[in-house]
Amino acid sequence: MVSSGAYPTAGGPSSAAVAGRASEGAGQWLLTGRLVVALDLTAIGVVALAIRWLGLTRQSLWLDEAYSVFLSSHQLSTIIGFTAGSDAHPPLYYILLHTWMVLFGSTPAAARGLSVVASVGATWALYAVARQIATRRIALLAATMMALSAFQVWYAQEARMYALVALSTLIGFAGLARALRGGGLWSWVLFSVGMTSAFYLDYSAMYGMVGVVVWFLVVGRKRPGVSLPFLLSVGGVVLAYLPWLPSLVEQIRGVSGLVAWIGGSSGTGVINVLTDFFFNLSNLSQPTTTLLGYIAIALSLGATAFALWAPRRQAAYPLLAYWVCCPLALGLLSEFFGHPITIARTMMLVQPELFLLLALAVDALASRWARSRAARVQLAVAGLLLLALLAGNVATLTRANTTTVKEDWSGAATYVASREQPGDLILFNAYFTQMPFDYYYHQRPQGK
Repeated sequence: MVSSGAYPTAGGPSSAAVAGRASEGAGQWLLTGRLVVALDLTAIGVVALAIRWLGLTRQSLWLDEAYSVFLSSHQLSTIIGFTAGSDAHPPLYYILLHTWMVLFGSTPAAARGLSVVASVGATWALYAVARQIATRRIALLAATMMALSAFQVWYAQEARMYALVALSTLIGFAGLARALRGGGLWSWVLFSVGMTSAFYLDYSAMYGMVGVVVWFLVVGRKRPGVSLPFLLSVGGVVLAYLPWLPSLVEQIRGVSGLVAWIGGSSGTGVINVLTDFFFNLSNLSQPTTTLLGYIAIALSLGATAFALWAPRRQAAYPLLAYWVCCPLALGLLSEFFGHPITIARTMMLVQPELFLLLALAVDALASRWARSRAARVQLAVAGLLLLALLAGNVATLTRANTTTVKEDWSGAATYVASREQPGDLILFNAYFTQMPFDYYYHQRPQGK
């Protein structure tokens, strides 16, 4: 009698056994996948943390950092009130630093530690974004560039808000990327929370949101099931930001007439911004009019062009390209009105996505290397470009750890303390210069 297939035959596996082995295999794959991610994040995190911790306190807190510590040492109500009337930034960073200092103190290492943690977290967040839209190989390459970036390390070692802005915008971007893959409600919530937090950290986050909105108007609204949740998510960001809008208006009204870098001046320009992204020249006061400066500019422009050209057929390319290009275009436009938003630190949210595009570009060439001689030549050129960027960042990191660029307020306070006599009066030509001086003057051991 021929078996009808309703029951298992003597020598064949049962459907339950097949299902069991399939389930076991899926479980093993899931465990292996999680282990790989954990190993990747551990390796990236260790490298990023080591580089950011090296030389963390070698240079003194400079003026803006001392201001951060000074303001954050007050009560939360004072922080919010003072920020609303006398600052050019939203209050969230100072609130977070206040909480951080309550837990860890206000020494230079402690004050800068918040930025170190945020920068390492941003490196992990870029890996998470890349895994949403690309392969593990691309995620590793992008996150490695982020971990080794001299520009990222510089702001990881400052008690300012820029590393946290990078982290928050990447969290928002990760939520959006996951939502576009069918991630559901919580992915859209993550997008809203990440971008709202970034808005309350620094106004530069708005440039990234402009890029996302332009992407939606041109591309995203055509995708099924995207329009309503996207509009609700952006609406949630707007509603969450409404309480701060009067303070923003007051800041624009009061600060722009007093501070030159907001009104009546110009930024560094897009070319210098891109060069800083890849080599951090401006923060180290390195000129771009020397031979090495011109080489750095050429490499930076070449890397950017390659990143925007090679992966253009990738599904994630439009969103990444709008995120990168719209803030830079806004910067160019602002130059005509004397508002210097085209400064690398205010464009920091662009750099991680630029790294991701560059990783996509390299991978696009690598996937075609066996097909033609031209592809192999292009891949070799791309490899040399990455090696040049790596060498440049190593050189920049070395210089940052051997050169004093920031104001030496510790030395100034020590110098004055060693020469002061009873009855001496210490005068300052501007009230805000007293903040970094007092920070070190009052922390010195008594009698020194």
